[in-house]
Amino acid sequence: MTVNDELLRIMERIADSTATEAETAKFNAWCDTFKQAQPEIQNLEEIKARVLVRIHNNIAAKRKILPLYRKTIGVAAAVAVIVGVWLLVLTGVPTVDRDPQYANDVSPGKRGATLTLANGKKIDLSDAKTGNLATESGVRITRDEKGMIVYTITEPSSGASNAFNTLETSRGEQTKVRLPDGSIAYLNAASSLRYPAFFAKGKQRKVSLAGEGYFEIAKDETRPFIVESRGQQVKVLGTHFNINAYSNEPAVKTTLLEGSILISSEKITKQLVPGDQATITSNSISVKQIDPQLSVAWKNDLFLFENEQLGTIMRQIERWYDVEVEYRDPVAGELFGGGVSRFDNVSKLLKSLEATGKVHFEIEGRKIYVSK
Repeated sequence: MTVNDELLRIMERIADSTATEAETAKFNAWCDTFKQAQPEIQNLEEIKARVLVRIHNNIAAKRKILPLYRKTIGVAAAVAVIVGVWLLVLTGVPTVDRDPQYANDVSPGKRGATLTLANGKKIDLSDAKTGNLATESGVRITRDEKGMIVYTITEPSSGASNAFNTLETSRGEQTKVRLPDGSIAYLNAASSLRYPAFFAKGKQRKVSLAGEGYFEIAKDETRPFIVESRGQQVKVLGTHFNINAYSNEPAVKTTLLEGSILISSEKITKQLVPGDQATITSNSISVKQIDPQLSVAWKNDLFLFENEQLGTIMRQIERWYDVEVEYRDPVAGELFGGGVSRFDNVSKLLKSLEATGKVHFEIEGRKIYVSK
């Protein structure tokens, strides 16, 4: 067994809570050595995503269904940052695929968005530097070194709640924002979030979502947080959940990771518990238990699929890689599973799907042709 193989094995065991004391001590020693030798390493988020995909695929191959994500996603994310860097320094980051079939490869999306202030001013966040972006209605808007948009209340005023901002991502962009109440929202590609620059005291906190967003809501029992999106309303006091409400998807899907939420559509209301996914179609709400980490893989910079229709996968590819997909054969209903990093070029994902023998792809410019 090589050093790299042993490192991955111990990391899997730590993530799965089965590591021995000796393995944990060896892991800690590796981390200490790495931190001393490589303090300048950058791109930790990209490296973390790559390593988590490798671990996921390795575990799935052993017929363990996502124990890493179900049990200890926090531990895995923390150790992957350090161990992933060390591993990739030794093995090298994967190079671009040179297969002639993918000569016209497409690069992945990036962090970025457009912020529209209440006065109509637009700020391109893909170019914005860190620091202060704007001040309005007693709120200071900044961008930190990790790209998060942060709202800080400086002079609360009664009129500030009427000043609405809109954060919007195009295809090939994603971003995150800390709202005035401390809640955090992640926006996937081709999405938008409209919200007040200041949530007035004693009232509900209401925002509007188009596309897909993941929310970590700051607890406030006196002011419920409400997300309106494509004919549904989600009401919470403080919890974590994901909403997929793209207009070109057949249904709106809301997945609860932590806490409790009330979801309403027309005259129907359902209460969700962690692991529930509510699907709204034709004014009906169906609820089932799923692995919630599959629904938020995008937020963790991953593509993860488990018995997912090809049509759904290709729509995600269109939004993240900003490409068009054209079918030459009726294969959109075929089911696939697996995962890659969202930092990989599109060819990496397409080759993993092709490996099943059920589908074939060709890239021409920014168009992907799909056939049997």
